[in-house]
Amino acid sequence: MLDLILSRHAGEKIRLRGLSMELIKQVLNSPEQIYFDVVTRLYVAMGHVAFHGEKIPMVVIYRAERGSHYIATVYPCKEFKEEAERKVKKGRWIKVGRREA
Repeated sequence: MLDLILSRHAGEKIRLRGLSMELIKQVLNSPEQIYFDVVTRLYVAMGHVAFHGEKIPMVVIYRAERGSHYIATVYPCKEFKEEAERKVKKGRWIKVGRREA
């Protein structure tokens, strides 16, 4: 079971976007891709989730700390592949693979 700690920003965005904690846990438990953001020093996990009747990429920006996950922000991102390729090319993100639950 994941213990999640939300930043104020993450809490606001989750509420505004109508997201659930269950969706966040799904992405963290079974990410399809994980990157490390060299600027923020946070991890970027992406996984497809069912949201409003369609399967879309959900992005969770986080760091693991003392047995829990600090969530900086969360957002649905239909163009995740393009965003990831752009940030990797610029050197901002480093692909670290798939996280095993």
